[in-house]
Amino acid sequence: MRIEWVPVQTYGLGRFGFDHLQLTFEPSEGGLAPQDDWFVMEGVRDHTSAGTFLGIEGADGRTTLATANLAARNDLTSKIGLPDQRGSRPLPYGDEFGAWETMSSYARDIEAEDYPYIAFGLPNSPTPTINSSSAIASLIHYSGLDPTQQLPYGMHLSPGLATLLGTGADDRMRIEHGFTTLLGGRGSDWLEGSVARRQTEKFYGGEGDDVFRWSPGFNIVHGGQPQLDYAADGTDVIDYSGAGEVTITFNPHWLAHRTPNFVAVSEHGIDHLFSVERIQWNAKTDRIVLGDGIDLLEDDRILQPSSSLPAAHTRVAWLVESPQPVARHMAAADVFIRGSGIDVIIDAAAGADVEALLLPGGIVPGGAAMFRTDAGDLVLTLGCGEIVVAAPDEGIDRVVFNCGAASPCEDFRLLIAGVPSAEADAAAPLLWPAADYALPTLHADWHVEAYTAAFF
Repeated sequence: MRIEWVPVQTYGLGRFGFDHLQLTFEPSEGGLAPQDDWFVMEGVRDHTSAGTFLGIEGADGRTTLATANLAARNDLTSKIGLPDQRGSRPLPYGDEFGAWETMSSYARDIEAEDYPYIAFGLPNSPTPTINSSSAIASLIHYSGLDPTQQLPYGMHLSPGLATLLGTGADDRMRIEHGFTTLLGGRGSDWLEGSVARRQTEKFYGGEGDDVFRWSPGFNIVHGGQPQLDYAADGTDVIDYSGAGEVTITFNPHWLAHRTPNFVAVSEHGIDHLFSVERIQWNAKTDRIVLGDGIDLLEDDRILQPSSSLPAAHTRVAWLVESPQPVARHMAAADVFIRGSGIDVIIDAAAGADVEALLLPGGIVPGGAAMFRTDAGDLVLTLGCGEIVVAAPDEGIDRVVFNCGAASPCEDFRLLIAGVPSAEADAAAPLLWPAADYALPTLHADWHVEAYTAAFF
């Protein structure tokens, strides 16, 4: 088995020293097979109507050089040269065929993740490099070798070698073997950095509920990945257990995939947090300091506590944009107007009032999932993100959907006055055991013009 390079053909970049990597395997013993029959694996751009993704030519493990290059014999040699001209380096495997089959299996899994093809991302930018070199370096890593020690002879420039691509499984990934960027894929992954303080490291959870372990230096921590909606990347948590004092601030000018939602600063370094919804830390060793525009909503949902610290001391919380609680108790019912990211509704009811959360048009029952986090709290997951309803006393008794397209202001005034449509009333699931309540009307204060202007 060998690793090789050929000049990049796209835009003639090979003339400027940019090289494309490939893996080859000679199936016959003794080195007698012509290179036409060698098997090959290489990363490719896969152009589709949905965008450009990273594909892997030869992921089946049986694609020949002749097939991949649509050329044979002299034509193939004219196109890609001979092995010596490609800097061909043999890879030191005891069982070469077994290693090739392992690589083929990982290649199919990585290709199935539909990673966006990103030729180059600047070192300190929130954009990762995801290209053919990333695919080859990842396959060598999964076969058990350090890719930085197995590069082809005479290779020039090949950005992307520092990106490790994850699989669809629940991966445990760490910065090692020259990698500075980790992408987790569709599983619920654990990603951990190095101890290098002067190195920029990037972490992308992809889909699934991912855990990021803090590390020193400057870190880009992204719960999803480029071109993936924040609402589709799961509920992600950063674990600051053992980090000491960490100050977290909210960035009100954040832009998806471009600027962070939150910035965390400690004596160890700085983290830019993109689409990271939760935080966990150790109450005995750490102190979380909240900066402007942020609050914490604690619960007991611990995701993979640090193995080096007692789980009993682990505390967890939602990272909440403040003043993000968009509705507080107003006597009988609250109206939620959704925003971006995670919106939190604090229902501090006192007494035995019947509470209803009224959702405006465009939010339909089929698009909302609900679950309880404890005896009093409720989490609604919508297409736009998540709503956390904290109910330390009576709680929200039911959720009323005003189904259909976004409704004009007058329709909402009718709804909150206590005369919803039949469809909305029928779509009001009872969330807490209660008697047959009628839909409550809002407190008179909600009809004050100041409140009307604020919510409509």
